[in-house]
Amino acid sequence: MRVIARSALFSFLFFLSCNIYAQSFPDKSVDRNLTLAINYTISQNYKSAELILKKLDKEYPALPIGKIYLAGLSITKSVDLAQEFDKKLIYNYLNKAESQSDRLIDVDPKNPWYKYFAGLTNAYKAYFHSEERNYLSALIKGFSAISYFDECMEIDSSFAEAKAALGIYMYWKSYKIKGLDFLPFVNDNRGKAINLIEDALRNTVYNKYLIIHSLFWIYSNEKEFKKAGALAELTLNAFPNSRTFLSDYAHSLKQYDKQKSLVVYKKLLKDYQTEKSSNRINEIITKHKIAIVYFEIGNKTEALKICKEILSDRNIPEASLKFLSERIQRIKEMKKELEHR
Repeated sequence: MRVIARSALFSFLFFLSCNIYAQSFPDKSVDRNLTLAINYTISQNYKSAELILKKLDKEYPALPIGKIYLAGLSITKSVDLAQEFDKKLIYNYLNKAESQSDRLIDVDPKNPWYKYFAGLTNAYKAYFHSEERNYLSALIKGFSAISYFDECMEIDSSFAEAKAALGIYMYWKSYKIKGLDFLPFVNDNRGKAINLIEDALRNTVYNKYLIIHSLFWIYSNEKEFKKAGALAELTLNAFPNSRTFLSDYAHSLKQYDKQKSLVVYKKLLKDYQTEKSSNRINEIITKHKIAIVYFEIGNKTEALKICKEILSDRNIPEASLKFLSERIQRIKEMKKELEHR
């Protein structure tokens, strides 16, 4: 459940940061460059995405959009590669974007885009504060983001991404308090929230895959694993090498088609090994997941082999071992159990 909760938080904020209104941004150059940058980001071509976003920020210095997406790109890359966040860079982009968004709203308070930009900036700050375990600040910025999305919808009720953002927020809020729905004024709105997100998906042009990513974790949380798997598979048709969606797909398949999940996990592992990330964190995590699937299908020999391989690996950096300490302990426990069977 902890994995789902953290992934849900990330997918919610990643979705918020990378969505564009179904109606194209009025400036065609902004529209074109954002589309390219988003596609490069999903495809993990981070260098190309960064070049485009820096160009966009240089050509439109009065807009916060380049800075917002550059911050998002830095966060996304760090999460994907299990690297340390460049906190100074990210806060620099977000603080400037927040100031610009506030100025734009002061000039034109009825422009839904400006409200949306402010919402994105606050959503990113909320995510980043939560990563630093500064939960009070994360909560404050999260509420600010939702408030801006509400205002965006008040100005333009057809703003699909704001609608989806509110739907995602509504779902996780309802899930957290679902056991209290016997109290007055406390309602379980998960079904309504899912309908809102699905409706937004039907009306989004550029970023349906990111809404799919958010829905994936919601369906998984609802134990609708086949629906989640279908969504991930749909996305992989467009981005077959996306590590995010390969991981999603393997996670869902693990619940109803373990043999196929092994195939997908092994493809993901090969990609991480090709990437040659110096910290090797995602490689080790994926190997452990493969061992778990082998254990669950009864192939104890292969599961034990992988556990031994991980535990005997002397090329994992010390910092990575510290990060992986809980997982390494679980691998040791699995190895011990397998050896006594």
